[in-house]
Amino acid sequence: MPAAEFQAHGCHVQLNGQQLRLRYSVLQRALGASDQHLLLNDAQAINQTAQPTATTMGELSIADVRIPFAPGAQKEQQRCLSALQAAAKGELAPIVVVPGLDFLAVDVETANADWGSICQIGVCQVRDGAVVAQDAWLCKPPAKLGNFEEANIAIHGITAEDVADAPDFSEAMHKLESWMDGSPLLAHNAQFDMTALRRACIAADIEVPAIDFGCSLALARAAKLDVINHRLPTVAKALDVMLQRHHDAGADAEACAGIVIALAQRKDIEGDLGSVMHGFGFQLGHLDASKVYPVLRDRNVDANDDVEIAALTPEQSQKPKKPRQPWAKVATPDEIPEANTEADPAGNLFGQTVVLSGDFEPYSKGQLWSAMAQQGAHVAKNVTKKTTILVSGPWEGKTSKLKRAEELQAQGQKLEIWSKEELVTQLGLEEDPPF
Repeated sequence: MPAAEFQAHGCHVQLNGQQLRLRYSVLQRALGASDQHLLLNDAQAINQTAQPTATTMGELSIADVRIPFAPGAQKEQQRCLSALQAAAKGELAPIVVVPGLDFLAVDVETANADWGSICQIGVCQVRDGAVVAQDAWLCKPPAKLGNFEEANIAIHGITAEDVADAPDFSEAMHKLESWMDGSPLLAHNAQFDMTALRRACIAADIEVPAIDFGCSLALARAAKLDVINHRLPTVAKALDVMLQRHHDAGADAEACAGIVIALAQRKDIEGDLGSVMHGFGFQLGHLDASKVYPVLRDRNVDANDDVEIAALTPEQSQKPKKPRQPWAKVATPDEIPEANTEADPAGNLFGQTVVLSGDFEPYSKGQLWSAMAQQGAHVAKNVTKKTTILVSGPWEGKTSKLKRAEELQAQGQKLEIWSKEELVTQLGLEEDPPF
């Protein structure tokens, strides 16, 4: 255990420079305790209000913060007291886990099927690969996207009543921006969270921040972990990263941060988030007012086969590349695969009705259909009033499907138009697959 970490009764104490964090056990949280973050300074009184004995509890106090110690934990309490006093005077050096690795992990929860309907934001600040602060806050979704759907409530448990007295999204976004200091953002399946932030900002008529971002999902896939899927809880467990409550935005952001820290340590990578992404064969994505540019393979890195081709069978991934006729690249298969009802219900494609239009070389539409269906999407051949996503691949001019999708959008239908790159990223596919 690092010198600046201590085990109190029912909570974990971490010191990083003058940052004090208390993370409570599941039992203590159930009893009403909340994780705390405090910036120490020399003016604060740090007291030993009770020393533990063989049969009685001990306690340290800082302002209104109480840190309990179990009976018999005299040495641990004294060690913690000495470290707190040193930290308050600026004498305790910050923890350095991965030198240069600074970022802000972010997670959002949404009220309905529109990704912009943000009702909770969670953040986790990382400095030199060490978590130094974490927070989460509820908010009212943008007014245009304010309805709460049962499917979403079932996932995260947040209701319209829970956010009735919460700040509007615009205020919540301002709070998020106060955490940003120029370091990149990070999220698990970042295409969702960054798109959600952009859509919410547009719906709330506020400025979309311009910032780079990384994706722990992409890194987890590239790491080829021995896991059955790459959902946040599965990856966190595989890497021994704490996840207190999945779909709580604060807990998810902290787990996301822990995953990237652990993967950087495994591969012995130092430096900023861009260096870590590069080390696994990716480049950072970028969020701005015009678009969310996804995390993609880094063309300056050799194709080292680190990236898994998700949702394709071993037989598909081993097939040699065959010459294809010009018409074959846009041919529509006859058989539509069934949606996988066991897929992650929080996935971006789960329950969506998706239509492909245009050229998706080097993939056939059949391969993409199968991959989408594996993530729980309902595949359709034509754009209708049931369509929720049209994916538009390159083509000379607008296809009739794209024109129809734009017409339905103009009529008020909730219909996303994705690029080929966005779909490839969502499916975890390489742009140049080895088959």
